[in-house]
Amino acid sequence: NKVATEGPKRVRQLLLDSTDVFANCDFTRDEEGNLLYCLEASHSAPRILYKADHSGAEITRSINHAVANHPNIEIVHSSIVSDLIVADDRCIGVELINKNTNKQTKIFSKYGTVLASGGLAGIFKYSTNPMGFNAIGSSTALASRANVALKDLEYVQFHPTALNVPGQKPYLLTEALRGCGAKLICEGVEFAREFHPDGELAPRDIVARGVYSRAQDTGSNVFLDISHRGADFVKD
Repeated sequence: NKVATEGPKRVRQLLLDSTDVFANCDFTRDEEGNLLYCLEASHSAPRILYKADHSGAEITRSINHAVANHPNIEIVHSSIVSDLIVADDRCIGVELINKNTNKQTKIFSKYGTVLASGGLAGIFKYSTNPMGFNAIGSSTALASRANVALKDLEYVQFHPTALNVPGQKPYLLTEALRGCGAKLICEGVEFAREFHPDGELAPRDIVARGVYSRAQDTGSNVFLDISHRGADFVKD
């Protein structure tokens, strides 16, 4: 399996290589320059690279820089894919519409087409996807319209913990909080180990169901408490 055998090397190359055409992410390191790792769910040891509390923003910034400097990548701005171009049961390109001019363009590729538009979690009533993030199943719809076989559509990942502020979109509370010892509390009682021996670090689907069930059973809010680590630790 190429993902298992080549994946780690390619991820290191993409995120850590110091040349302009790779991301060279500025992940958090110790005083000696060694990469630091944090703990997340279902892991027995810290293995997640991070950048303070904005890892996603750092990866996005770095990859955007790498893409802009890569000689083999052309960026097409202000455009959306309207259809896949199929010939002899192969996708050979895409049709684009410029959002500013409504001009239609075709782009062809002899190497293949990758659909990577952010999933479909945004079609649900509650989602931690940022506002304006295109997670509405665009790739799935394009593929279906081109008669591509679809599978595993039920596997939609949800983050188990989010900040619930009435009238506002749910705000993701990172899994790293639970990795740093944050506890799930309902009516003043820790309850995570009632649904799994790993407690807050159980797999995400189990934590999500546990939080939902406790909230439904009690009619009370569930809180994520990391106050025992102190304000300075949380700010850092």
